[in-house]
Amino acid sequence: MTGVVHLHSEGLGLKEPTVTPAVMNDGITGCLVAISAVAALAAREEKGGFWNAGASLSRCSTLATSFVEPVDAEEYRPVTVQDLVEFGVDQESPWGTFTRFAPAIEFSHTPSMALRPTSWPGTDPDTIGWTQKVPEVSPKVPHYPSKLARQGRIRNLVSCFGIEDRGDGGGVVGLVSKPEAIEAQMREYCPAQVKEART
Repeated sequence: MTGVVHLHSEGLGLKEPTVTPAVMNDGITGCLVAISAVAALAAREEKGGFWNAGASLSRCSTLATSFVEPVDAEEYRPVTVQDLVEFGVDQESPWGTFTRFAPAIEFSHTPSMALRPTSWPGTDPDTIGWTQKVPEVSPKVPHYPSKLARQGRIRNLVSCFGIEDRGDGGGVVGLVSKPEAIEAQMREYCPAQVKEART
């Protein structure tokens, strides 16, 4: 309806259009809703009164088409352990230490965080909620720069692309990737690992 699928699929050499590899519409709209809520609160503080904030998924999707670049506009680089050293954080959980990338957005006064750590799928009820309990005062950030990555304790990480890193949907790691497609991508972008795996 907004033209995103057509624009995304152009130039990929596909027989049929394909959906975008990331939920970019939810991401864009979510960020704009958060920004508008903060702007409304600031306006209320300064001017008083009541303020409405809202965003449209379709309108954001249409807006996104104006930011599209050619498929190869950005050089693809696989995620490595060094990326985890520079951008990774560790967070304790009932299942041990969970290492992930730090939040993509950082604020000057309110740190981005996930108070509830990750868990194995199916171990929490559907009604669990986002946080264990919202603290009355600003909570302590539950994660810290990844000690595991800095100490070289992350083993067997396959240097590869996340599907979100590939604007053409050709990421090595994807839920719908076929084995031959994965191998083709690995041969092109990570030839050393393919050679090592075969020997």
